[in-house]
Amino acid sequence: MPWSLPPRSACWFSRSRSTPGHKSVRASLVYEVCGKIWRANVNGSHPVQLTSGTDPQISPDGRLVAFVRVNTDENDTVFVMPTVGGKAGSIR
Repeated sequence: MPWSLPPRSACWFSRSRSTPGHKSVRASLVYEVCGKIWRANVNGSHPVQLTSGTDPQISPDGRLVAFVRVNTDENDTVFVMPTVGGKAGSIR
């Protein structure tokens, strides 16, 4: 079955499937397209842009997504945010 992801050019993207037991993100995946992080159903339907960043990974319990952003001094910083969306915070 083809993915119905947002339009993209030739950009790298990754997918990370959530833990099926967490009902608010059950059957979801998180992926990156051209520096934007998206969440969608496993079949690719209902894509929602969460934030900007790269290398998204869903926590084992499915509640959080971790991702990387390059900050102003060219260093990578790891952030986490709720998988359902919300404010992102850096991990120090």
